[in-house]
Amino acid sequence: MASDRLGTRIASARALGAARLADYAWRCDKRGADGTAKANLAPAPGAETWGVLYEIADADFAALDRLEGGYERIEVSVWRDGEPVKAHTYLSTRLVDDEAPAEWYLGLVLAGALEHGLPAAWIARLERARESGDSPGTGEPIVFDDPGNHCFGCSPHNERGLRLAFTATGRGAVETRYVVEPHLCGRDGVAHGGIQATLMDEAMGHAAHAAADAGEDLDIATIELSVRYRRPTPTGEPLTIRARLVRSEGRDLWMEGEIRDAEGRVCTEATSRWRRLRQSASTRSAPSNAGA
Repeated sequence: MASDRLGTRIASARALGAARLADYAWRCDKRGADGTAKANLAPAPGAETWGVLYEIADADFAALDRLEGGYERIEVSVWRDGEPVKAHTYLSTRLVDDEAPAEWYLGLVLAGALEHGLPAAWIARLERARESGDSPGTGEPIVFDDPGNHCFGCSPHNERGLRLAFTATGRGAVETRYVVEPHLCGRDGVAHGGIQATLMDEAMGHAAHAAADAGEDLDIATIELSVRYRRPTPTGEPLTIRARLVRSEGRDLWMEGEIRDAEGRVCTEATSRWRRLRQSASTRSAPSNAGA
């Protein structure tokens, strides 16, 4: 993403600014020539990836393809200043199983994100990945499709519910895109505050499940929830909802989350504390609200 790095390779490259790619998760699982993991994309409904949109002369694409060895160039639609734009990006099927990206490599990615003013939450995610040395995202969907699950927030079987589904973007982190229907408003055109609180509660509960060990049945409930409404959250427009684990101590998990509008502005922020009720080796249970 860094202008100087691309500019020395492709003379015609001109940065246009930050852009958002929907329904793709950013991962570091492409096998690099040095054996370490490099950036990659994977289709993941509800996920999103932030990057930098460049204008490049048609004659330079062949050279760029050679530089991006091991990747396939594909055409996508990205969002720039609230408008869709056709663009090209790269993904790879030459994957590594458990190699981490090099610290210097994540440093280059982070430098490009800072240079072009990518959203603070995305930069924080890159910083966490650099500090931990982990690959920043799995793209694994989290769906509670048990026929006995009738949760208003996440059940795919509740016809009157929100039917939320989240994608894991790393251990203890999730995100999704969602459009609040106009009839779920407070003031016309603005999502009801209770609906926003539900979106946050669901996101943070799913993030707790994303932090669970493989095979762990994490039966949890909300015991504290705090929501801050920073700006009107629109109905009828795609929202980005994210949550992550802040810390875990004993039976309790502390979470945080946010809702952003189509232009990437933070509309709602929330924090919560969840408590483990029981654990077993059986199927996971959907998160619940202790007050319900």
